[in-house]
Amino acid sequence: MNVNLISYSKPSAEFIKEGLSNVQDIIAYCARVSNPSNQYNTETSERLLRYLIKHKHWSPFEMASACLEIETTRDIAHQIVRHRSFSFQEFSQRYANPSEFDEQFVLREARLQ
Repeated sequence: MNVNLISYSKPSAEFIKEGLSNVQDIIAYCARVSNPSNQYNTETSERLLRYLIKHKHWSPFEMASACLEIETTRDIAHQIVRHRSFSFQEFSQRYANPSEFDEQFVLREARLQ
């Protein structure tokens, strides 16, 4: 299996000037949307994120993202795509012939029950 990080969330220049330096600060900023006077508070970001996790407030975490390229077998890919917490683009044999990719595809015999 091979995993590559393609992109991830990071603060824009405007927010970096305001002191938000990482994705943790972005999530805390978004979580404080109802408290605008405290949105740029980065001193308590870590504590706020622990609170959000403890109390299962997941929506602020959706404000950050990462894009990964995962090369794996279909068996493992099936387990990954079962979880709808992510969005997927998967190789389609309708548009490309897998035999053109040599050893990248693992061919298995069908298992009969």
